[in-house]
Amino acid sequence: MLKPMPLDKRVNYRLHQVSQRWSGLVVAMARSKYQLNASAMKTLSVIACYQPISPSELVERTSSDSPKVARAVGYLVEQGLIERVPDRQDGRRALLRVTSKGAKINADIDKVANLVEEKIVSELSETDQKSLYDILDKIESIIHQQLHGTTWSAIVSEE
Repeated sequence: MLKPMPLDKRVNYRLHQVSQRWSGLVVAMARSKYQLNASAMKTLSVIACYQPISPSELVERTSSDSPKVARAVGYLVEQGLIERVPDRQDGRRALLRVTSKGAKINADIDKVANLVEEKIVSELSETDQKSLYDILDKIESIIHQQLHGTTWSAIVSEE
């Protein structure tokens, strides 16, 4: 039987806490300046980076659930920050892309996000920065290669 692990020693919990505090700084700006919540801000950012993008690819790239992404897309369309455009290869589906208004807002948010990241990461030595990115890459690789498509019940049954 596994020994209980304190919450503050769980990597997933710590990564989530750090991520929430870190992104909270940028979300506060997006909310006050542009009335964008965290989900809408992340959705806009991903669309801007990978446009034109299908809704299913957007769900995958945001690591969010479909209803949350659909609400964010609806809000962003309503605000004129993104638009649905026909897929030239498959006329039955629509792709998403950022409007010029959305691009300006995203650039402003990116500027703040980059300043926050620079402030935080600059406190780490070059060796620590490399180690951080190496560890994140390794964790991402393990999740993708070994756990992608795995269910919690399959992991529990391995015990």
